[in-house]
Amino acid sequence: MILKFARNILIEKTRSSRVKKNIFFGFIFKALNISIGFYTVSVTLNCIDSDTYGIWLIITSMIGWLGFFDIGLGNGLRNKFAAAIALGDDKQARQLVTTAYVTIFFICFTANFLLFYLIDHVDLPRLIGISENKIDLGNLRVLVKVVSASFFITLTLNLIGALLNALQKGYITAAIDLISKTLTLFGIIWISKTENVSLLNLSLIYAIVTPGVLLLSSFYFFLILYKRYCPTLDLFDYSKVRDLFSLGLSFFVIQISGILLYQTNNVIISHLIGQDMVTKYNVSLKYFSVLSIAWSIVLAPFWSASTEAWVTKDFKWLSRNVTKLIKAWIVLLILGIVMLALSNRVFAIWINNDFRVPLGLTITMLISILLSAWNGIFSHFFNGTGKLNVQLFFAISTSVINVPLAWYLGRLYGIEGILLSNAILALPTVVVYPIYMRRLFQI
Repeated sequence: MILKFARNILIEKTRSSRVKKNIFFGFIFKALNISIGFYTVSVTLNCIDSDTYGIWLIITSMIGWLGFFDIGLGNGLRNKFAAAIALGDDKQARQLVTTAYVTIFFICFTANFLLFYLIDHVDLPRLIGISENKIDLGNLRVLVKVVSASFFITLTLNLIGALLNALQKGYITAAIDLISKTLTLFGIIWISKTENVSLLNLSLIYAIVTPGVLLLSSFYFFLILYKRYCPTLDLFDYSKVRDLFSLGLSFFVIQISGILLYQTNNVIISHLIGQDMVTKYNVSLKYFSVLSIAWSIVLAPFWSASTEAWVTKDFKWLSRNVTKLIKAWIVLLILGIVMLALSNRVFAIWINNDFRVPLGLTITMLISILLSAWNGIFSHFFNGTGKLNVQLFFAISTSVINVPLAWYLGRLYGIEGILLSNAILALPTVVVYPIYMRRLFQI
């Protein structure tokens, strides 16, 4: 029985078996990732105080917004690359890889150069929303530059994840992430045992480890596993840039919407409430991220698998798996309720007995995550098939409405109001996405 199960998981005979393998190993690697992530937060908060950690979270989240500089290139590459492989066109696949790497390098190099200039000429404390006496201005500028440079290098090297996902080997991406997080944790523990504990030194660990692991992984991928896809400059094709961006631009708008819907929360909370509540918000987010990460493991293989199914016109497979995922979401809902009931006990054990997160914050956080998970069922299939029009409409609407609505509700109801804004904007898609799915797949 056990051997049969292992054989079904390990041997990639069909599209569904590849999905199962990704989910199986994805859960193993992600479970380890979550455990290490939780412990890293605890170790970091023992190194620096809550306010300083809040500053770190604000800076990293704001730099993270700059992910839109790839203009959806990674997701465009994922779909186009997966389609080329499904059709057996290795030459086109390699041209797409080369063109994507050259383009993203140029974009990131230019963006980082401009950002370095701006860092030296803007009022960073006011922009970030912190008091000038919290951190030396010179150190703050160096810190933001380190985070910026690391981010843009990582953004370039992260294309390896798009390729692995297109090949329906997303579990390898999770393994790479596990290695990065483990080495980062070791680095933080080492720093904590010295007299050199500072926000800048902690940021240097992140800046060195993550890009370094991605670089080594890329060499292994292109020089050993998949030499036939290794990029070379002579295969750069300008026409492929248009192909990648024609689809990537739609993903870009959707990414911007995601940024405005979720990542602006840290800055709004900092301005309206304070850095201490930023930390409580992120601890609560980290706790319930167990649900969103687990759900992302389940959904991730369906993106590129649905690309293959759409190209080969296997519509029965598509509709059958949508139904399975809806049933799985009900299980996620039950797990979320259990986690809500246990949240205070977990926070006391995880951080310390004096650490408290408002109940309203945990409830609205859970509602927001569950609504996002429901919409994720349908958006992953839309992403894989390239049918993005409905998502685009709601993405643009969200981009316009979210920040003023979150600010308004945050003034009225505090941090719960900010999260309530996220939930309100997710509600229309809860109804519309399933209807559009039925029309698309003729279920």
